Amino acid sequence: MRCHPAEGAMQELTTAAYSTLPELENALDWTAL
Repeated sequence: MRCHPAEGAMQELTTAAYSTLPELENALDWTAL
């Protein structure tokens, strides 16, 4: 069963989002200050 192209893209997006989440939280902490 082949993976749908869009599904693969979404998987990559979520992976990238999770890897940048800590950085995003840090940025939010700085803006909150």
